[in-house]
Amino acid sequence: MGMTRKWSEILIHHSATLGRSARTWEAIRRDHVQRRGWREIGYHYGIGIADEVPTVLAGRPESMIGSHCPGKNSTALGVCFLGDFTHRAPEDDVLLFGAGLLAGLCERHGISHRRIHPHRQFRATECPGLAFPFDRLLELVVEELEDY
Repeated sequence: MGMTRKWSEILIHHSATLGRSARTWEAIRRDHVQRRGWREIGYHYGIGIADEVPTVLAGRPESMIGSHCPGKNSTALGVCFLGDFTHRAPEDDVLLFGAGLLAGLCERHGISHRRIHPHRQFRATECPGLAFPFDRLLELVVEELEDY
């Protein structure tokens, strides 16, 4: 087991891919490792679809600094929603599932929901997509945290 890192925030990304399956996640991993030469996929977690049901996809171990947003990689966990949310939002069940994962990460690491940010807040990008309902995601995280 690797050393424990102190995470203080969470950044939300989208993969900007049509695919949302574990196969797509593995293709992203191959791109990051083989083409970019990284040790592992850049994100700590992915949220994809398996058999039409939202699922968590394992990324980098939490003991490893991310590679998803320069300037934030050592302080922020990277969570990537698989799909392209430039023109359409993820389904409600995917958002709710993601909120559950995020609430668990907040609880485990003592991170306030106010420290969950869209990637675009720190880089010149539209990520996690202009149609991604980020404010709604935060509302769902707050509701999930009330259950802890």
